[in-house]
Amino acid sequence: MWNKKNFAVLEDEISKYLSTRLTKGDIEKIKKFMKESSDMLDSDYSRVLVHQDIYDRNIIISDNKLAGIIDFNQPSIADPAQDFEGLCEFETDFVNGVYEQYNGPKDDNFLNRSYLYYQRMALWNMVGSFDGYTGSYDEGYKMFRERF
Repeated sequence: MWNKKNFAVLEDEISKYLSTRLTKGDIEKIKKFMKESSDMLDSDYSRVLVHQDIYDRNIIISDNKLAGIIDFNQPSIADPAQDFEGLCEFETDFVNGVYEQYNGPKDDNFLNRSYLYYQRMALWNMVGSFDGYTGSYDEGYKMFRERF
């Protein structure tokens, strides 16, 4: 879940682990991301029951149509844009098409928040590598370069 508390933790860990490892340009990208994320967290948006793990591995496609979604082990009350985070791995047209079909609460910044959530995962992966989570710093940095 992305909230002020988790945002503060990420900000501290970026300072602790990444500030001396990244280029000046990378740090500027992160600063911009953190500002946009902070503004987003201060904005008003609906909170609903979300899946929190909608990625390609949990989406079943049959005959080029959505046939189902599996793995409901992380549900919570949160920003519905978080469920679109994993969809950002796909082409923009696909994400926009899913959004058009989405019947839940929408707002003007919904897809922008989804993309910020998508970018956030690269930062969590990099700092998480220093906290003993699975994955390596190099994998997280590769994700960072792709998403930022």
